[in-house]
Amino acid sequence: MYKVKMSNCLLTAAFVLGVHCWSSWTREQPATAAELPLHEMTGDDVRPDVTGKKIILATREFYGSPVAEWSNKLKRMQSLAFDGVVLNLFPADNPDGMKQRWWGIVPYTKEMFQEEIDLIKSLLWARYTDNFIWVGTRTEKTRREPFNWFSDEDAKVWLANARLLGEIARECGAKGIILDTEQYLGADYGAWRGPFDYRQYAAGDWQASSLGETEPHSYLECAAKVRERGKQWGEAISSAYRDVTILSLRGLHSAARGTIIRYDYPSKRTPYSHSPLTRRKPK
Repeated sequence: MYKVKMSNCLLTAAFVLGVHCWSSWTREQPATAAELPLHEMTGDDVRPDVTGKKIILATREFYGSPVAEWSNKLKRMQSLAFDGVVLNLFPADNPDGMKQRWWGIVPYTKEMFQEEIDLIKSLLWARYTDNFIWVGTRTEKTRREPFNWFSDEDAKVWLANARLLGEIARECGAKGIILDTEQYLGADYGAWRGPFDYRQYAAGDWQASSLGETEPHSYLECAAKVRERGKQWGEAISSAYRDVTILSLRGLHSAARGTIIRYDYPSKRTPYSHSPLTRRKPK
């Protein structure tokens, strides 16, 4: 069994709670913090019933390569026991793909993606009926401060991109969005270069804010704002794609780094492992 301190994940939870409470048709009752394992995770939980569940393949074969290369891969993969794959888009001006760019505050238009949308719609997906567009939350190295939770101007662009994302997912026939909250090193500066890392913000990054802050916002203020933005983000996507499914990945990478209390995991895997075939020893 392993246990992980989850203090770094609390802002992540606030955002995810907001996303999954964006409207009355999503849940009959609003989610509460008690519904999420915010304080610790254990490896001995009872296994859930997976009857009728889908298996989604998240591999660089798709989110790491342009759409034009997918046709032959799909033909080779029809014999594999998966129900869907994770997709990424590669507009002409972005050879690295959109996986992390959706989180930024550079405005995009549908025309930038139309060629790839048409290609995706023309592919023979066959058994792959439940496909998702991958959205990361790492900030990018740009010439300006990355997205600031408290900036309404930033939010306008960020939410417009979210609406576009929903429109593209719907038109491509994707089942929905995979929201990857795992935090990696991104921008070199900015109040929220680590979007969910309150400790980094409060320790000094707040001084890089372009909003003229004289002191850092309290944790509770930040949690409330992050949850508000999460709700807005969910509303923006669902306004373009009402039946969208949003899957949220736990961001264990930054939460577990340096805070793992103890290990006694039967398969000798650590929370860092990305595959049952991966074996890594904790540093």
